[in-house]
Amino acid sequence: VWEATIKYHECYIYDVGLVPGMPYKIVNGQLEPAWEKPKTVDKILEALSEQSEELKQKAIEWATLLECEAPDLKRVALDIEVLTEIPTRVPDAREAPQPIICVSLVGSDGLERVLLLRREGVEEGNFDLPEHVRVEFYDDERDLLLAVFSALVDYPVVITFNGDDFDLRYLFHRAERLGFTRKEIPIEPGRDKYSLRYGIHIDLYKFFSITALQVYAFGKKYESVSLDELGSALLGMGKIELTKPLSELTYAELASYCYRDGLITLKLTQFDNELVMKLAILLSRISRMPVEDATRLSVSRWIRSFMQAELRRMGALI
Repeated sequence: VWEATIKYHECYIYDVGLVPGMPYKIVNGQLEPAWEKPKTVDKILEALSEQSEELKQKAIEWATLLECEAPDLKRVALDIEVLTEIPTRVPDAREAPQPIICVSLVGSDGLERVLLLRREGVEEGNFDLPEHVRVEFYDDERDLLLAVFSALVDYPVVITFNGDDFDLRYLFHRAERLGFTRKEIPIEPGRDKYSLRYGIHIDLYKFFSITALQVYAFGKKYESVSLDELGSALLGMGKIELTKPLSELTYAELASYCYRDGLITLKLTQFDNELVMKLAILLSRISRMPVEDATRLSVSRWIRSFMQAELRRMGALI
């Protein structure tokens, strides 16, 4: 019953013959490929002149996947900070008992916002953020979450660091706790990932945890998968070190801390000529997996999906 274990959306991709990550156009309501043959096609045919037609076609197909330009995806990095009762303990994201006190949104289109929840007895502090960063104060947590959800809908791709287990998970359950309906929350909960109703969620923690990428793509420049180590190793920019709990920070200190986390998260997708985004798109094409799946799963799963797509194309029972 192996066929029965293949996910429904993967079956759809295989059956229709779609290649995730490749450009398409809509003609009379149907998806049609919008890419050209690779420039190297003549050299490939010359090099494989004595080989079978099947091998020639496969070589051209792979060259097409590798040579087609990766799209420049408009995206926003999201980071949240939550008020904690015990400074050393992270609140349960499923229970979401504590208020979200700060959210940073840093977009590839230049958007830079820090949203703060006003609380009694908190000092303003001295803001030293860059001039273009917009700091917004909210008296009500519901209004803060509404502003965040409204911003997320504007972006086809949302980037987080550990958003599956914390940021998006906490946002979803906190919104439910505050009385939001499912329709008002643009986040889709899953068993092991949290997606977006109107876009793609890429969790960089999952992506950088893939051992093959750590070794072959990034030359083992980092040992542990933490935002601080990745930022320091790949960008030369670490997290802001805190000397006191989040609950004791001034608004200015909290804003700077949250903004830096969001900025590092976005820049991890931009360094080295957008290497991370190009890798994500390429892995999606080769594995025939949606970008969300390809950036979360290991090599063996990429190969399995590719094999399934090939067998389905041949009309073979898996």
